[in-house]
Parts: sequence; structure tokens; C-alpha cells
Amino acid sequence: MPENCLMEVEEAFQEEEAIQGAEKNEKKSRKKARDSQDSIRQQSRLVKGILVSLTKPSHTLKTGSENVRTKNRARLRRLLSRLVRRHNWDEASGVLSVLLRGTGNERSPSRNRTKYWVAMELLKHINSGSVNSTKIQNVYEIWMKRIGAMKDWPIKV
Repeated sequence: MPENCLMEVEEAFQEEEAIQGAEKNEKKSRKKARDSQDSIRQQSRLVKGILVSLTKPSHTLKTGSENVRTKNRARLRRLLSRLVRRHNWDEASGVLSVLLRGTGNERSPSRNRTKYWVAMELLKHINSGSVNSTKIQNVYEIWMKRIGAMKDWPIKV
């Protein structure tokens, strides 16, 4: 009789181990199924991205971890400052015109100050000293409209 009890207990343990093993295998298979579904989703996203990039080329500028437009604007700013330091006014005027077109809605006072300061310097150097005061006044008025009223600026502490 005690042997039968031992055998029944051993069988019960074996059954429990089999059930636990089956549950582990089921969890693994669920995980594999989930992983395969994720890979299918990733592949479909990749295909959709390729299709959109072929139909709308500007869409590819938004893909990736960083925005390409932001990088290009930063490069233009660095290039503009380098050209101004070297007094290369002809090339600086081209870079400035591209930068002004690309940053039309920019509200940063420091960045706008640099652009419009360079515009006034270009007026002074391209006209070789004979600067029309109305041109500088027009550039200054555009700049002041761009940065807005100073009463709207945050208070510096």
C-alpha cells in the first residue's frame, strides 16, 4: 500500500511537471508568435515607407532619428557665419537668401538678429559704402515685425 501511494505521488509530480513544461512551451510559442507578428508589422511599415518616399520625396526628409531640414538649417547658419567672418559677401548673400527662405516662420530673436544683421552688412558692403538709409530702415522694420513686440517676450530673471 505505501508503494502505491509513493507511485501515485510520483505520477502526480510528473503530471504537474508535464503541465508546467507545456505551459512554458505555450508561453514560448506565444512569444514566438508575437515576435513573428512584430516582424511582419515592421516589414509592412518598411514597405509603406518606401512607397511613400517614392510618391512623395519630401517625406523622406522626415524619416530617421533627426530631422534633415534642421541639420541643413544649422549647416547654413554655420556657413553664413564663416563667410561673414571671411568677408566673402557675394557667397554670403546666396547663403542668406536660402536661409531666409528656409526659416520664414522662425521666431527666435537671436537667430533672426544674426540673419538681419548680415542683411544690413551686405547692403553696406555690396553698395561699396553708399548705403541708402531707407533700405536699412526697411530691413530693420521687417526684422522688428518678425521678432514681434518686446512686451510679448518672456521676462528674464
